[in-house]
Amino acid sequence: MAENVAHISRFRKKKENAYNISNNQVTGSGNDGGDGMNDDLERRVSCLESDVTEIKNNLITLTTRSESFATKSDVLEIREGLRLEMAESRQSLKSEMADLRQSLKVEMAEHRTELQKSFANQTWLLTGIVLSAMAVLVAVVTVIK
Repeated sequence: MAENVAHISRFRKKKENAYNISNNQVTGSGNDGGDGMNDDLERRVSCLESDVTEIKNNLITLTTRSESFATKSDVLEIREGLRLEMAESRQSLKSEMADLRQSLKVEMAEHRTELQKSFANQTWLLTGIVLSAMAVLVAVVTVIK
């Protein structure tokens, strides 16, 4: 934060100096390029040189970063690739779901058949037990009479 404030104040001073020079308001021994102006110009040129160095460094950094930026065609290519992959995945899922549905239908039919057989067996068993119990009951009643 302090760097930004220093940079802004330095920029304002440069701007004021440029304004003063353009309006012939140079401080020192007059407008004839005397000692005061020469010192001021040297200081300003030194500041400009350091600023140019900083700008060059920033430009190098930005250039390096921009080399890894994706172009619009890169983004479109990736987008199209993703769209194709998603369509393939969707189709694959649909076929897998259809296969699963079919296998579930077959398994449920098999279980239904097994349950029906089991119910039939239990019905015959229960019928046998009831008939046996009735036969025993009839025999007991006959013996008692």
